[in-house]
Amino acid sequence: KGKPNTAIIKSIGDSYGYSIQEMRASRMAGKSLDVRKAETARYQIDALNNRIAWAGDEETGLIGILSPNNDIPLYTLPAGSAGGTDWKSKTPEEIMADINGMQAYTAKLTKSVERPDTLAVASDAFIDISTRHIPGTGFTVKEFILKSAPYLKEIVEAPELNANSTETNPYAAEIDGKAVALLYTKSERKICIENPLPFYQYPSQPKGLEIVVPCEARTAGVVIYYPFSALIAIGV
Repeated sequence: KGKPNTAIIKSIGDSYGYSIQEMRASRMAGKSLDVRKAETARYQIDALNNRIAWAGDEETGLIGILSPNNDIPLYTLPAGSAGGTDWKSKTPEEIMADINGMQAYTAKLTKSVERPDTLAVASDAFIDISTRHIPGTGFTVKEFILKSAPYLKEIVEAPELNANSTETNPYAAEIDGKAVALLYTKSERKICIENPLPFYQYPSQPKGLEIVVPCEARTAGVVIYYPFSALIAIGV
């Protein structure tokens, strides 16, 4: 029997501002104010939203796509002939076997109801399979996979899955710096990010000899409607 869970919607805020001297200089020079301050404020909020979407937020209980105990199944990759689980050390056939194994595991768990169509992989793995050619075929490993793997329509790069992306990849810190791959169904009916309030800039406010622009966003993290529509593979 399912158990309902609730989480607090998290507010994220920052601000940027211009001093009276900056505004005076801008007016005298006939140039607009530096928009990079606004862009930086937007970037910081977007970056935190992204971190929460991947790794969750322990303080508020928000879950991310890689959060422990979010019910998405884990898949441990077998070692290849070279002794490693990472795809750079594996042959194209071994990589194909890994993907088939991931699809087969999802099929077993869901009685073939779920058929993930998108694979997100760490940067090193993506660059390798996109540039490594299979001798005598004219295909890269990536092209070979997309041509051969059942149901798979797209392979994308996600730097958040890298072995050194400790802010977004919990397994990077917990399991000896392992990169991961995410096999999932690309549909908002399965998994989606809920942001009740997108990035919003309030009207400018005077503060001493400065004009400040407060910025805010609100996020509910990731809502996973069908956890078994995705699979996390460790050690890519």
